[in-house]
Amino acid sequence: MNPDIFKDKELVKKTLNALKKKVEKLENIRLMEFCGTHTHNIFQYGFRNAFLPHIRFIAGPGCPVCVTSEEDLAEVKFLFDNYDVGIIAYGDLLKVPLKGKSLLDYRAEGRPVEVVYSAIDAVKIAENKKDKEWVFLGVGFETTTPGTSASIMIAEKKGIKNLSYLSFHKNTKAVLKALGTLGNLYADGVILPGHVSAVVGYNYFREIEKFGIPAVVVGFEPLDLLAGISELIDMILKKEVGIKCAYPRAVNERGNEKMLRAIEDTFDTIDAYWRGLGIIENGGYELKNFYDGFNARKKYSIPKELPVDKEKGCRCGDVLIGRIEPTDCPLFKKVCSPANPIGPCMVSYEGTCLAYYKWGVENQRLD
Repeated sequence: MNPDIFKDKELVKKTLNALKKKVEKLENIRLMEFCGTHTHNIFQYGFRNAFLPHIRFIAGPGCPVCVTSEEDLAEVKFLFDNYDVGIIAYGDLLKVPLKGKSLLDYRAEGRPVEVVYSAIDAVKIAENKKDKEWVFLGVGFETTTPGTSASIMIAEKKGIKNLSYLSFHKNTKAVLKALGTLGNLYADGVILPGHVSAVVGYNYFREIEKFGIPAVVVGFEPLDLLAGISELIDMILKKEVGIKCAYPRAVNERGNEKMLRAIEDTFDTIDAYWRGLGIIENGGYELKNFYDGFNARKKYSIPKELPVDKEKGCRCGDVLIGRIEPTDCPLFKKVCSPANPIGPCMVSYEGTCLAYYKWGVENQRLD
């Protein structure tokens, strides 16, 4: 199938008009897009306000950098304060505030901070700069966790001694379960993440059935989004619960078994902090004991409890679970902007606040 069909303007317009008629039977239905890329694309293609007042889209905790907690970032500060180490990280983590300073600020002061596109690059840096101890910050959901697994396995096989890993990886199944159990799933239906589902398979999220709402795995092109939303609306109209997949060209029931095996071989699930939600049971991934030599928490004796300063007035945590929209935050556009981000929701490319800032009503397209 030609992938361009999912961006065909005429087909998208026809599908959009048909969906508008379908939702006229509904009133104030709330659909949570779990994935940050979905948030941006629903804005970018003009769909966020296209179905009002029948459908409202609310953001979920699907931005990996945004849910990286203050407790996680305090561990990075501990390393800088107590050890002469270099940090290796993905670029969207550089500007996240860290007690008034970001990794970008530390780098400006001369501290070694390297930016990579792949966890495998961390191995190359450690090999090429053997005079320095390096710590790679593993951030992301099940999409990036296998890359960190591969990096660890390669480092172990090569016998690299000057590289360790600080895992901030998060478990998406655990947070959906937590939101449903705690009554914080402020939605009538959930748009499940396509990228994560390609790795874990859509059966991974079956527990959402227990919370009495429908969920659909959705892709990212305009027609993908409309088809997935239509499927979800059909389920709501029929009062169906459970999970369906509207992204079969990339997602199956079982997922990518090789990538899942890599995660299982290198990580255990542990209770972990999520920004705005506190500790989530089995919400994070930690290196198995076999890889203790590569675990930065153990190598540098990072305390389990570190002092944490919360950013006053920042409501990124409430945005991440759909309790409020960014425009409800008193700092939005007044103090907090991409040039002066107060919280990570304004920093990451997948951040909800950045989406609202970049793709506000006045900037939306529907052509």
